[in-house]
Amino acid sequence: MNDLNALVQKISSDAAFRKELAGSPEATLKKYGFTVSPDVLQTIKGMDEAGLTELAANYGSDKAAC
Repeated sequence: MNDLNALVQKISSDAAFRKELAGSPEATLKKYGFTVSPDVLQTIKGMDEAGLTELAANYGSDKAAC
């Protein structure tokens, strides 16, 4: 799955996924079939659950990190 919109939706709606993603980004993305650019992966790697929630909330606005 190479769809950033779907990833952001999953981050927004699934707390367990968000927790798993914050703890182990590469393994979680692979487990759920998401493929992201190196830049997006680097951004995600630096985030905790709260940061991921904020990223998803701001996605599409000029405040989003990716």
